[in-house]
Amino acid sequence: MTFDDEMLYVASLTHDLGFYVRYAEATRDAECFSIRSARSAGEIADAAGWDRARAERVQEAIIFNVNGHVPPDDGVEAHLMMRGVLVDATGLHACRINPQSIDAVFDRLPRLDIRTKLGPVFLGEADRHPRCRGYFAETYMHFGLLIRTSPWK
Repeated sequence: MTFDDEMLYVASLTHDLGFYVRYAEATRDAECFSIRSARSAGEIADAAGWDRARAERVQEAIIFNVNGHVPPDDGVEAHLMMRGVLVDATGLHACRINPQSIDAVFDRLPRLDIRTKLGPVFLGEADRHPRCRGYFAETYMHFGLLIRTSPWK
């Protein structure tokens, strides 16, 4: 697959910003954290001078990442982003990655305690905003349980 590595990088860095800082507060038109996160990426893209189509693609990648399945036809960056989030947060699909590669990444970039930090934030957002993709992910995919039972230390 060919992909825009800068776009994937920006999407990866900003996909959860809707939980934090100035993006944390839900509004009537952005109740869902994924929408708020996408807006943060759009602001970064605009400030960097990205064209409108590219900025919209990074925003779609962020919004789609909560879907649980994003085919490459919906955007290669969105597909890779969703797969990366699943591996990172839950360990799903990690069996497809060489264990030495996983160890090398974790040696270089130690994991934060997602189980005790991200899980409650995600679940709180899902509980407060039943129209959010987080609510869907928790209700139908049990994402909070997947985070709590991930194989990562």
